[in-house]
Amino acid sequence: MRNIILDLITSGGAALALGVCTRKLSPGPVKMQDWPMPIPARKEMIGDFEINYIEQGSGPALIFIHGLGANLNVWNYNFFEFAKTHRCIALDLPGFGNSAKKETEYSFDLFARTIVGLMDKLGIEKAAMIGNSMGGHTAAYLGIHFPERVDMLVLVDPSGTLKIPWYLKLFLLYPEFSASLIHRLFIKRLEGQEPEKIKTTILATGKRFPILLNLFFHDAATHPAEDFMNFFVGHLATIISKAQFHYFLRTFSRLAKRIDQTNLTPDLPRIKAPTLLIWGDDDRQVPLRFAKIFHRQTPGSKFLIISHAGHIPMIEKPDEFNCALKEFLEK
Repeated sequence: MRNIILDLITSGGAALALGVCTRKLSPGPVKMQDWPMPIPARKEMIGDFEINYIEQGSGPALIFIHGLGANLNVWNYNFFEFAKTHRCIALDLPGFGNSAKKETEYSFDLFARTIVGLMDKLGIEKAAMIGNSMGGHTAAYLGIHFPERVDMLVLVDPSGTLKIPWYLKLFLLYPEFSASLIHRLFIKRLEGQEPEKIKTTILATGKRFPILLNLFFHDAATHPAEDFMNFFVGHLATIISKAQFHYFLRTFSRLAKRIDQTNLTPDLPRIKAPTLLIWGDDDRQVPLRFAKIFHRQTPGSKFLIISHAGHIPMIEKPDEFNCALKEFLEK
């Protein structure tokens, strides 16, 4: 299948097999599901947080976990395909999307306990955890600390072994100050404007400085990438228009610091669930060298590289991603 390397390797590093996607789930999506809310969302009180989530389908449970700064909509290309054969749940983590936001110390333990609490409310004993970036980090944390609730792990460009460069660590030393500085220099002048005008300004900035888009995509001009960026930038524009972006920045910078402090490398050998690592070969946020650490440290893990994809291959290459995920779940 085009643009995909299914190089399934044993954790020892020797090649085990060259997997081949024998079929697609269905013809690839021509247009993404309607944004921003493809099906009615539900709310559940989990601990101190009201958690926003969507649920569809029946069968073995799959839980989709988004990354830093994102929300459940990042799975729109994947969620509905697997809801045909599985019970699918995608949630907004505490502090993100339409879940409750509080002035608290967000942590991977909080995220993990929130997911377990939601499983309890929904009567789910075990589920396959599918997480991207910080969501993959959260899924791996679940596999380490709540193994009895994890059926399988699918970790998509996860941050669990990431070592943040020293110049970014300077930014994270004082997340409150850093958030305030960015807000004052770049965002404050936009507050109060109409969201559509803010969105146009942000997209124009992205075109002038393509490195901003390249942090997420190998090719930001693909149809899925353009659809996602239009949605995501529109979401940010609404937050800025309502003068809520400073809070967003504080949460973002605090959690980026937490990612740096919560390196899972020494604990990965404790994972018992079958694990598939999926990585875009052009990920500039969590480069492939960190995938090798994850793969080496996680017993029996399978390693898959999707070529010509960046940090969110489930959006940039949805056909390849869905096909690989389906084969893994079946095996």
